Amino acid sequence: MGKLTHASLTGTPVNFATNRLEIAVPKGNPAKVRSFADLAKPAVKTVVCAAAVPCGAATLTLEQLTGVTIRPVSEETAVTDVLGKVRSGEADAGLVYVTDIRASNGSVDGVTFPESTRAVNAYPISVLKRSDNPRLASAFVAFVLGSDAQSLLSADGFGAPH
Repeated sequence: MGKLTHASLTGTPVNFATNRLEIAVPKGNPAKVRSFADLAKPAVKTVVCAAAVPCGAATLTLEQLTGVTIRPVSEETAVTDVLGKVRSGEADAGLVYVTDIRASNGSVDGVTFPESTRAVNAYPISVLKRSDNPRLASAFVAFVLGSDAQSLLSADGFGAPH
């Protein structure tokens, strides 16, 4: 969205949802991971997203803000790969988004941690200035910002927009 706004291709963006990190652990949490700091313990095999991926960038932000240094056994290019390694038992824990835990349909457990509120991803929406149908695009934006869509997003784990 930043690129579109910078190029003056869009109106003023508005955030429609947020998401934050949660720790994915295998069912039953066999390694007893209870906190973000636990991910830095040498005995805990942690998988994260690579820094170029949004969940990896959020992980780096949290490490810098908290002083906790995670030494992952693997850095993945997709959050689905992090979940796969946790689900299969290859990892004791992985950092993914709340929405990914929800979408896993119970195949992994989630461990919330208070530090996650310090690296929240926001999702913006806007109408393109050169839209072929600006009225329809505006109606879609209004729908996404409305109570019905916000209820659906909330049910999937997204947070309210800021």
